[in-house]
Order: sequence, then structure tokens, then C-alpha cells
Amino acid sequence: MSHDITKYVGQQIRKFRKAKKLTQKELGLKIGVKHNTISSYENGTNEPDQDMIFAIAHALEVNINDFFPDINEKPSYKPTEDRDNLEINETFTDYMGINNQFKSEHSYKAFNFIRLPIYGQISCGNGRIIFEDPIDFEDVPRDWLNGGEYIMLIAQGDSMTGSKIFEGDKLLIRKQSEVENGEIAAVVVGEETLLKKVYKKGNTLILESSNDKYETRVLDLNEVKNVQILGKLKKSVTTF
Repeated sequence: MSHDITKYVGQQIRKFRKAKKLTQKELGLKIGVKHNTISSYENGTNEPDQDMIFAIAHALEVNINDFFPDINEKPSYKPTEDRDNLEINETFTDYMGINNQFKSEHSYKAFNFIRLPIYGQISCGNGRIIFEDPIDFEDVPRDWLNGGEYIMLIAQGDSMTGSKIFEGDKLLIRKQSEVENGEIAAVVVGEETLLKKVYKKGNTLILESSNDKYETRVLDLNEVKNVQILGKLKKSVTTF
């Protein structure tokens, strides 16, 4: 893209980001980049590549063509109504120089997957702290998600092998503070974050492993402070 077009695209990204009431950091988390990268796009000092254009459009729920000037008039803010059947006009393809194969492959990926942050490692044994900043990002199929906010964690240890959760598995967690008895959840206990079967009886929280060599932890919520259910396990993905 020319420098003028790069600056125009940056201005459009800023406009649509503010319309969605997102900070640069929040938009960055959605697409897997740092906030200073978003800043460089918006300032026109850095040019987003083709993959990034698709990712930003998806995150902001706008038509890709809205980032680019039309020959006769500037694009208006119009959220994409049918993202699965998105048509990319010549404005975008002329500026980016992409072909039909690229359009097919990347429009499918951009609108059928969502990028989630991966936070540190979650212990399936003695516990590990979840880092404040994500260590990586993962593209997951949109049909895995069913409302709510999701993050991913990495399993460590062998206390949940009876539930077919193994060390190194990527864990899809739906953030919620309550779960049904017997459901597997990520639970923060002080500076530990554990993946366990959760049972609650009155003011008692019971954390049960799926491996007999680990004892069940029984927590009196009147005595133990800083205990919080982080979220429910929705899916465990094993990488071979």
C-alpha cells in the first residue's frame, strides 16, 4: 500500500475501534498483537498485512472494504451483516493485490475462527500462577464457543488424567464464577490455579482430582481467603 493509503487505513481502524469502545490493548488481545502494534497501524507508521486486515475487520465487526477509500466516496461505518458470505470487492483486492484463492482461504479463517489468549500454565497437580499477560494466542473454531468470554490455559501435571486431561493440553475455559457440582473448572486458590472437579456444599468447596494419588482438597470458605472459580472447562485439546 502507498503511504497515503496506509495512513487512511490506520485512521479507519482507529475510528471503528473507538466506535466499538475498545482500547488499543483490548483490540490487540482480540487479534493477538501488542497494543503498540495497534498504535503503529493507527498512526500509519506500520502497514498491516493481509492476514491482519482480515483479523481486525473480524474483531471490529466491519466490512473489510470499510478500511479503504472508494473512488467516488469514503466508506461509511457499516457492520458486516453476513460474515459467512462476505464478498470482497475490488477496492480491497486492488490495494492488497490478493487473488481469489487467498480470498477464499482467509475469509473462511477470519470469520469461522476466533483468536483467544493463552495464559501461562494451569496446574493439574500442585498449582501454578496464571500470568497477567498472555504468553501466546490460539485460533479456535467459532462453533466451539457459545456465548460468554473465553480464555485458554495449558495443563501441567497428571492429577486429571482420569478425565483424559494430560500435561501440555490446551484448555478452553469459559469464564464464570459458578459451576454445577462435578463439573471441571479452573479454580484460583491464593497464588495457585488448579484444574479440578468442583463440588460446593454450603460454605465448603471440594476440589477433586481424577487421579487417586492426589488427595481431595476441602476448603472452608469462611477460613480460606482468595478462593475464586475462574471458569468452566469446555474443551481439552491434546497436541501430538
